[in-house]
Amino acid sequence: MWCTTQALFQALDVTIIREPHPAGMDMAILASCQHLIVSVGTFGWWAGFLVGRGEGRVVYFRDQFDMGHKINRGNVVLDDYFPEQWHGISLADLA
Repeated sequence: MWCTTQALFQALDVTIIREPHPAGMDMAILASCQHLIVSVGTFGWWAGFLVGRGEGRVVYFRDQFDMGHKINRGNVVLDDYFPEQWHGISLADLA
């Protein structure tokens, strides 16, 4: 797995779960995390929603929607998709 080779994820307080589980158990595991990095999709969004209701920090990729694209323009409202307390990062933040 890519994440097992990254120095960022080698910290003692990071757990990488490798075993397959049913979707409900995966959601329970994610919801029990202290913090969460979410990807695009409803499964990750709901896990982030559950984690973000407490003290946990939820991080998402801020630039995942091309707001200039004809499908997104006027249809995607980022404030509806990403709760205010979530933390957006972009590639520029990582450079």
